[in-house]
Formats: sequence, C-alpha cells, structure tokens
Amino acid sequence: MEALLKVAKSSDSSEEPLIPHSPVPETPGAQRISVIEDEQSEAHLSSPEDVLKILKSKIPTSTLLEALKFLDPASLENGNFNIIIPSSLAAQILHALITTTICDHWASLGMEHDPKPSYHLPSSQTPQAMLLRCVKSPSGIGTLLAYLRSLLPSQTPPQGKSASSDKGILIQDTLSLLSRLLSPSDLILHLLTDIRRFIDHEVRKQLLWQETISLLASGKVLSISAESLRYTELSVGTSPHSWISDGKLYAAWLGKNISSMASQFSIDDDQAWKYLGAFISRTLSIGQTDQVVNEILHTLLFRKDRPGTENFINLLKFLRQHDQKRILESILRCLERAYLVNLLENEDKIADASISNVSIILSLITRDVVIMKETLKTWLISGIGGSINSVYMRRSLLATFASDPELESLSQIFTKSIDIFGDKLSIKHSPITAQEANAQVILLTAGYLHRLETTNLSSLVQASSYLSAISNRLGAASTRSRFLGMIVGTSLSKLTDKPESRMKFDLAEMESDEASWFLRLSDTQDQVRTITDLEPPHTLSSTETVKKKALKFKHEKMQESSAKPTASKILPLEDSDESNDDGLIPYQKPDADASDSDEDPTLIQRSKPIPPVYIRDLLTYLRDVDNYDRYILGISTAPSLIRRKSGFGSELDEHIRDLALTLTSLHDKYDVPKFQEYRLQSLTTLVVARPLVLGPWIANAFFHIDLSQSQRSSLLVALGLGARELAGYREEDSKAMGLPQVSADASFPSQRLPPRLEIQYDPASKHTPTEVISRNIARNSLEPLALNAVDTLSGPNALKVRTFSSRMEVEKKKREQEQLRRAKSIPKDLHRILFEAFFRPLTSGFSLMMYSTSSYNGNNPFFSPHLLSLFIQTTNLIISTIGPSSVNQLTITSDVLTLLMSLHNSAAATEPTVLSAILSLFLAILDINIASGSSGEERLVNEFAEQVMEMREWVGGIFERTPKGDDQVRMLAAGIMVKLGEVMNRYQGRLFGMNAEFSF
Repeated sequence: MEALLKVAKSSDSSEEPLIPHSPVPETPGAQRISVIEDEQSEAHLSSPEDVLKILKSKIPTSTLLEALKFLDPASLENGNFNIIIPSSLAAQILHALITTTICDHWASLGMEHDPKPSYHLPSSQTPQAMLLRCVKSPSGIGTLLAYLRSLLPSQTPPQGKSASSDKGILIQDTLSLLSRLLSPSDLILHLLTDIRRFIDHEVRKQLLWQETISLLASGKVLSISAESLRYTELSVGTSPHSWISDGKLYAAWLGKNISSMASQFSIDDDQAWKYLGAFISRTLSIGQTDQVVNEILHTLLFRKDRPGTENFINLLKFLRQHDQKRILESILRCLERAYLVNLLENEDKIADASISNVSIILSLITRDVVIMKETLKTWLISGIGGSINSVYMRRSLLATFASDPELESLSQIFTKSIDIFGDKLSIKHSPITAQEANAQVILLTAGYLHRLETTNLSSLVQASSYLSAISNRLGAASTRSRFLGMIVGTSLSKLTDKPESRMKFDLAEMESDEASWFLRLSDTQDQVRTITDLEPPHTLSSTETVKKKALKFKHEKMQESSAKPTASKILPLEDSDESNDDGLIPYQKPDADASDSDEDPTLIQRSKPIPPVYIRDLLTYLRDVDNYDRYILGISTAPSLIRRKSGFGSELDEHIRDLALTLTSLHDKYDVPKFQEYRLQSLTTLVVARPLVLGPWIANAFFHIDLSQSQRSSLLVALGLGARELAGYREEDSKAMGLPQVSADASFPSQRLPPRLEIQYDPASKHTPTEVISRNIARNSLEPLALNAVDTLSGPNALKVRTFSSRMEVEKKKREQEQLRRAKSIPKDLHRILFEAFFRPLTSGFSLMMYSTSSYNGNNPFFSPHLLSLFIQTTNLIISTIGPSSVNQLTITSDVLTLLMSLHNSAAATEPTVLSAILSLFLAILDINIASGSSGEERLVNEFAEQVMEMREWVGGIFERTPKGDDQVRMLAAGIMVKLGEVMNRYQGRLFGMNAEFSF
C-alpha cells in the first residue's frame, strides 16, 4: 500500500505542477497531502457508473480532473449524464466527489486560491471552476451541508477543548468550498434557471425549488456554518469565509441575489415571479429583513441607471399580504436611515430634498400596490406602527398622497384622524407620542386640503366630529392633551375662518417655539418629483461593506508577519566549573530596579500614539479595535476631550451622534480595568454637553436600536447621571460613579486586591450608580418620618435637651445652602431641558412600546428585571432632579402615575429589584407633589384620586405580604402609607377650615 501512496510533488519538481503554488500559508498543526499513484494509465470514462467507481477508490489528481470534465455541466452534450438533475446515482456521485476532493485532493486542485466570481461561465476550465459547477445545484448544496454537519460532533465539546487538527482542517476546507460556491451574487438565479431548463414536470420543479428555499433562504447555512466555526475556534470576522455564518452579511448576500433575479425576470413571466415571491417570504424568517430590503433598494432603485424600477414594483405584487406589510415596514426604516436620520430643523433645503426623494419611492409603492397604500393610511391615522417615527416621514407620506389627483385619500386620513384625536379613551390612554403624531398628521393634511380644495376642508371642519374633538381636547386633564387641542383648533381656524372670528388662546405656551413649529406645519408643502430625479443616498450598500471587510482581512494577513516585533533573548552564562566557588560566600540577590525595564532597547516602543486632539481623531481611535495602544488611549482620553470640545467650535455638534453610537457599541476586548467607568464618563459628558440632542437620541436608541442589555443599561445610567450633573450634583454622585478616591489605606497597596478582583468582591460594585442614588433619595425622604417616630416613642419633647427631629432642621438648612451654591452653575432653563430632553422622550417611548406590543411580555427584552428596574430608577432620578418647581408638574405626575398603573400588576413587578424600584418611584412622585404645597396635595386627592387610591391599596397589600426579613420593601411601603395618610389628613383639615390634623 505504501508503494501506491506518495506525497504531492513540491514546486521544485522537474514536472510542472497543475496549479501554481499558493501564496497562502498552510494551517499549522497538520499538512494536507494528496493521494497520487506512481504509475497508472489514463482512465477512460464512458458512463456515470465508471465515474462513481473511480471516485470511491484512491485515484490520482489527473483521473479526478478527467472525472470533473466528464461531470462538468458546462460541457454537457446531448445524451450525456447531467449531475444537476436529482437522482440516486447523482446523489452518490456528489457525495463521493465532495468527500474525495476535500479529503485527498484539496491542495493539489489549488482550492486555496480564490477562484474568479464567474466560475459558472463555461469558458472557465480551471479545476476549481469545474468542481464548483458540479456541486452548483440544490442536491450539491444539500450534500455539502450534510457532509459538513456529519463532521461536527453530536455534543458540543467542553470549553477550552479544541477540535482535533485533522478534523479542524477538514471542516475549514469544507467551509471554504461552501463559501466559494455561494459567493456569486447571481447564484440563485442560475439555480432557478437550471431547474426550469432541465426539469420537465412542473411538480418536480416546485419540489426542487422548495428544497432550494429550505437550504438557502432559511437558517440552515447560518446555523451549520456558525457551529462549524465555533468547533474549529474561529470567531466570526477572522476568516474570509466566515460571512456565511454572519446573519447580516448573509442577509445582504440574499438581497443581492434577489435583486439579480428581479432585474433579469421578464414582467410577463408570472411563474418566475411566483418562485421569487416564495423565496422572499422564506427569507424574511431569518430575522434580518432590513438587511435584505436595504440591499434590494440599493441595487434596484438607488443606482444612477435605476435598472429595476418596474421590476421592484412587480416583486412586491407577488408577495403575500402579510409579507407585503413586513417589507413595507422595513422599506420605511431603510428610507429613514438613508435620507432622514441626520436631518436637523434648521436645514430646510436639505430636508426638502430628502423628503422629496423618499416621496418618489413611496409614490411608486402606493400607486401600484393597493394593500400597501391602505396599510400606510392606517399607520398614519393611528400614529403608531409602521416605523413612522419622525415628522419628516409623515411629510413624505402625506406628500405622496397629495400627489394623487383624487383627494379621497387625504379626506379619509383627515376624517379618521379627527375621530381618533377627539376620542376620550384615546386622549386618556394613548401615549403622548401617538397623540403628537396624530396632531401632526391633522395639521399637514389640513394644509394640503386647504391649498387643493378649500371648500372640502371647510365642510370637514364644520362637522360635529371636529367640534366634539376640540371640545374633548380642551377639557382633558393632561396639559399636553389640552395643548395639542389648542394647536389644532388655532391652526384650522386660521385656515377656514375669517380674521375677526378666528380661535385664539392668550396663553404663554401658545407663544412658545414649539407652538410656532406646530402652527407652521399647515403651511408645509412638499413636492413629489419623478423617478428620474431620485438621488442615491450617501451611504454604502451592504455588499460594499462585505467587500471592504474582505479586503481588510487580506491586508491584515499580509501585514501580520511584519507587525510582530522580534526581540533577541538575553540568556545568562552558566559556568560549569564549580570547583573554584568553594571559598566564595554567596550574597543575597539585589532587588530589581524598576527603571531597568524601561532602558531595555528591545522593549522601548518608539511609535507610541499621541492623544487625540480632535473629535474625528477620537472616533478613529475608538474604531481601531485591533490596535491596543490607540484603542486604550482613545477610551481613557475621551471624557476630557469631550468636555474640552463642548464649548469650543462646532466639531462636537458635527460628530455627536456618531460618537455616541460608537461609545455605546464599544466592547471590552482587552479586559481594561476601568473600561465601564471610561465609557460611562464619556456618555455622561456627551449628555451634559448637548442635552437637547443626546437626551432624545438616547431614548430613541434605547427602544429602537438593536443593542445588548449591557449597552442599554449604559445608556440609562448615562442619562440619569447626566441629568444629575446638569443640576449640579456631580460631586455628590462621584462616589456612585466609582471614581477613584484617595483613602486612608492608599499607602498600603499590598493590603488591597488587584483592581479587577476588587470590583468583583467590593459590595458597592454590585449596585449600579443609578440604584445607589435612587436609594439615597428614598432614604432622605423616609429619614424625617423615622426621626419623628423616634421622638414620639422616646417621651415628651419638654423633657429632652434636643429632639431627634431637630437634627433634620440643621440638615435642611445645609441642603438649602448647597442648593443656592449649585444654582449659580446650573442652566437657567434646567427644568425645561430635563422635561423635554430627558423625561418626555423616555416615558413616551416606554408607553409607546407598551401600547404597541402584546399583553404577554415574557419575551420582551425591556421587561427583564435588571433593565426594567434600571429604567424605573432612571425615571426616579430625573423627576427628583426636576423637583417640585417645574411648570410641567401636572404632566409629570400624570405620566408617572400612568407608568406605575401599567407596571404594578405586571408579572415583572414580583421581582424584588423591580418592586423596590416601583415603590421608590411612587414615593418620589408623592414627595414632589407634597413639596409643591397644598396645590400639589389637592391635585393628588382630586385629579388623580383613582390612580392614587389603587396604588395605595396595592402598597398596603405589598406591606402585608412581604416577609419581615425584607426591610427595604417594607420600609418603602410603610413610608408611602404614612405620607398618603398625612396628605389625606391635611386635605380633610383644609376642607373643614382647620390647620390641625383631622381624622374620623
């Protein structure tokens, strides 16, 4: 047997090799060998049975090449065997071909070279191209996946135990073959063309196409590839073939293939479009719909030549209604990211151009696809759903409907929006964000109706539904609801009534900038241009990102050898002659000098990066994850650089969103001891520098961007600490942030644990800064009650030198002096900033999430105990920082009580951390209303009596059911009951004209 086997000839052999030597180095640990016979005559293949017979035996490379030429579909002649057509013989040949090629002939076939993307062309006669054409079929792909799965163990290997060297290399080679087979952007088009060309019966065509869909449009490739990479200890992104295990990159590849199919199909070929519709429906199940749709838009519509406009519309028609709605929602998200995400209010020209571009695409959809048109109407009217999150998208949609010659769509939108706007239940229970969106739609629609047909608008305004809507709005309990009613009434009266009879409200809030912005909406008019005027967005498509990543990988591989520094080792000289050392007295080894290591020339780094001085340089440092020195320097210097740039120039304003997103998505790749502290300080500094921009951005990112639990937690903590720092509590909160402090035992470092272990064993590190500050607020609220109780139980005050409660007066005076000192450094419009940029976006986003999701929140990530408790604690910090002096106190109380009513009976409220956070928030809103005086207490008893009494009964039940060991919950519940009792007693006393306490 040994005589029949021989290692593949090296490059210096006298015989010329079949494939040039690959420049890619071999994987260490094992060598690939090729099985070649010494001497064998050339095989004569006349039937597929002969091919199967020789593939099952040990064959030389030349014989394998003859077999590939025989099986190559590109050189198929009449009557020859076609390996693409499914059969039992074809399945056996495919299995033998894959196992034989990968195991024995991988290196000799030159598969380590990157083949040309056009391997499916008949003109390409390389061994790689012939092999890939042979397995380019549903049966071939299925056999390849089955073989790859058979190489994986039935059970996951223990952590730290890697795969065997031979099997690991075999899995990597199989992944490489699969990646190269799937690399063309028109692979699925060729698969469908082959099916329709070589398969006769329609039923067999459908079955084979369903098999293709189950292989490529589902998660089979993703799951098997990801498991294979994990087994071989290859992380996603470190191999050029790992894109088939990355959900986003694989979805982008699917979108490219769908675009290729749609651009090549004839409009009249209904059967082909049905095949494509079935493929797209299954593609939506992998969870990366936005990536697929984004690639389709970039390929068919955003290119300058726009080759597939009609094909794109035809593609939507052949989808099921449910899939049409999912695609439409994804289209809106992609359009908003491409055109509308970075618009500012003062950039009117840029906003008009972007809105016009979005309207062009939406007009194509609403013109030809009726279901999508009706769905867009429903989303506009309700103000919820469809990912319509900005006024710019609403302007684009209404401009699309206004371009319709018939005004029926605008009239329907206006009438139904007015009905929802004036519904009492909607006013009371709908999220404020949805009510604001509804008001914007009414104002924009009224402006279009007024310009297009004034009489139609006048008749709609005179209807009883409109009059009752304005009346219900003006009589609402919420100030925000009343404000929206006044805005709509004033704006529509300005359009339809005479100047002397127009509705007008002489209130301060109607003179604000926000009211002026709302009133200008009715004068907004956006134009819808033709498809030839569509401008592509200035963003890269997903396929270009894939190519850049692949090029980056190759560049890193080329520089890998030169990047590693080499240093010579200095070895001590040993004297073997020990006879001369008998009379020598050994001395103790001297202490090592710490400065010696710095003077070693081999250890000096002469290319140290300098700290960044510009925000764009900081972004470059933070994104350079592979460079340790630049990455660490960027993280450590980010807080100070942001603080310096906050009041200098406009550089921070230009990059603030990119910087915030980069800081949020950072990962602790190098286990930096203070990584979380640096990131939290940077985010907090950004919030303090631009609160009106970062506050709404953080709230939107928290609810709408795909983030992990830790990243969402960082956003909430940064928002809460930023609010506290704006109010002047930076020094008091530095302990909660974990900033380094000089302690008494700082001179004894040997008695302290290393920083990484100290974080794990420090009891204070188990609580987030937000939780610590929230507990301090609750303790300050309950401490006077406890001291008064001690005074009552310890005897009459006349027998005491000093009462316990008198200490609180001293502490109160100190706090008042501290507040006067902080008032000099806080912004004048602090209450407005905290309410508009922090409180309202956060609570509106949560209420909108609660309103739009199902009643069962078991799989809702926002209802995880840690994240929900942190959200409640952040809300507690914000309202406590706002205090009792805000003009929006009524709205704050209403929103907080609504939030508590939606949470106190939920399943998540049974968690100890969530329960304590809910009680602390209820206690904080009570303290704020009590501190605001008798008006706040009367507001609790009169306007919010129903919510307060229900919460009081719930708190009483919590106090009775909580075991005595849980002191924190029982203390909070008892404090709430006592404070509510005092509020009721004082209110009863005022009713009877008495200042003393009164009880029945």
